[in-house]
Amino acid sequence: MWKLDEAVALINKLDSQWEKSGWRFGLTGGVLRAGASKHDLDIIAYPHCSAVVDHDKLDKLLEAEGLSCWLRAEDMHPFWEERGSKDRKTVDIWKTSDLRRGDLFVLQ
Repeated sequence: MWKLDEAVALINKLDSQWEKSGWRFGLTGGVLRAGASKHDLDIIAYPHCSAVVDHDKLDKLLEAEGLSCWLRAEDMHPFWEERGSKDRKTVDIWKTSDLRRGDLFVLQ
């Protein structure tokens, strides 16, 4: 389960490193609206400068915070397509060491 206070702490910790990573972070979804979620934490990531987009730095920052990538967006698209969706948003699925899910929406 994700609770709002721990979600905000994670977002703030990630966002505080924007000068090194080049990425900014925000919170959306059920945790923001309801204060908690048994399902996942929805995180928005966007480059501080669209002229400098380094996905490797994004991955390294998340990994340094104990997250590991479980599924990439390109792996999700065929799954969605099989179910009739034409959605192509970039959402990577990450997991914490205790297997809590974080959906990372990457804006370009």
